[in-house]
Amino acid sequence: MNCNEETTVLERRLPAGTDQSVTANRGDEMNLYEYIDRSQVWGLNVDQPLTNFFVTRQRPDGAPGEREEIEVDVTGPKACIRPWHTRSNTSIYTETQSGTGDDTLIITVPFTHQVKIKSILVNVGRGDFMPTRLRAFVNRPNGVDFDELEAAEGGPAGARTGSVGSGKPQADFNLLDDVGSSDGGVIEYPVSISRFSSTQNVSIVLSDSSSRDMSRIFYLGFRGTAAQTPLREGIHYRQVVEDAADARIDGVRDKNRAASGVQGSAR
Repeated sequence: MNCNEETTVLERRLPAGTDQSVTANRGDEMNLYEYIDRSQVWGLNVDQPLTNFFVTRQRPDGAPGEREEIEVDVTGPKACIRPWHTRSNTSIYTETQSGTGDDTLIITVPFTHQVKIKSILVNVGRGDFMPTRLRAFVNRPNGVDFDELEAAEGGPAGARTGSVGSGKPQADFNLLDDVGSSDGGVIEYPVSISRFSSTQNVSIVLSDSSSRDMSRIFYLGFRGTAAQTPLREGIHYRQVVEDAADARIDGVRDKNRAASGVQGSAR
């Protein structure tokens, strides 16, 4: 695992009214779940089961401690992005599309505010479907595709990561199973502060499971700080989501055909 060797001054307190039981805050750091634009989260080679999940939260207009039940969309790539207090629930997960023969799973996560990410929070469980490698690409609103992942593997030997815009991932580390966790199966992986200091979106790539044809993740989160000013309205990814849905299977099939020496469809 690549550990961060940098230090930073944490900048922001929890906003007024935040329910601390679901933020996993530590000092000025916070769980950045509330700053994720979940409606715009999308993925490649992701299974799309239709299901919803009910959680409780602090009632925004209620007295301290007064809670309400809300419905959370946990379809496909959103399933692993949930409130902190649901992190131990292993009945809900994001996994690769069945039948593709590829265990690489890509989830692109946009934020409503510019954030400074200090660490990535992951629960991949254990067993044959547990991915053992995570790569993160910062500020790629169109995400990354399989051709770009293949290109990122090239270059000088040993240069697994690079700065934003280099074509390389900004983080690349080996994942541990949940046996090493003391926090509901979640393990925290520090990242480079300089590379994740002005993050508007991040693409998470999971791969290298024992099965080689299926990867599964139960929880994905981020810890850090957020700017007080929201990103400008109108930054949306709906066309990207629609295009990704159309290309998800074709992209994997083309990759498999190429590996077998069979020409794929034009893209």
